[in-house]
Amino acid sequence: EVDGLIVAGLHHPGLMPKFRDLERENVPVVSIFNDLSARDRKALTNVSVNYEAQGYLATKHLLAEGCRRLACLRTIENRTAGFLRAHREAGIRHLPKLVIPVKSFYLADGEKGINRLLELGVPFDGLVCQSDAQASGAINELVRRGIRVPREVRITGIDNSPLAEDCIVPITSVTSEMHQAGLKAVEVLLDKIDGRQAGSAVIEPSLVVRHSSGGKPSAHVDLHNLQ
Repeated sequence: EVDGLIVAGLHHPGLMPKFRDLERENVPVVSIFNDLSARDRKALTNVSVNYEAQGYLATKHLLAEGCRRLACLRTIENRTAGFLRAHREAGIRHLPKLVIPVKSFYLADGEKGINRLLELGVPFDGLVCQSDAQASGAINELVRRGIRVPREVRITGIDNSPLAEDCIVPITSVTSEMHQAGLKAVEVLLDKIDGRQAGSAVIEPSLVVRHSSGGKPSAHVDLHNLQ
């Protein structure tokens, strides 16, 4: 009863046989997953956002702004991998103690991350958060403790959400590109329905600079312009 199907959200490997059955029945399937295994990437036509680049862009920006003791709130491993890659490329050693695991992406996770960092007593001059909500919570907690953002600690988020604009200190953020991923998934699905060649795609994020990182506010900065 449908011409095609877009599946988005968290990937459940147990659904792979169902996707194959649908395509055998001439119902094209396109997924929007960011957590596919290498095997499932080969089996699905998938649109994803480059999560590794999100962590990379934010970290590279803070390093360019002069930070040398960066902390990171670790929630998604791909984003953390980008944090580490930016350090390697810059020839700057990261401090493993300053990579703090946090469970989710909420304001409370940012507050808890800051509390943990301050309890460690290890100085840090920048913080790469993995969501704007984390960054907002971190900024709130730092301000409550009398620590100035960005003068003493520079901060970035991810999502480029309304929180980034509305925070007490506007947040430098990397785009989530979910809207673009949705548009691309529709384009790819229509190609499959019409019998045209259609392959998987990866959407690259971009950086939006605001006050929290101490940089000069600017338009989007894409990955290629920083390499």
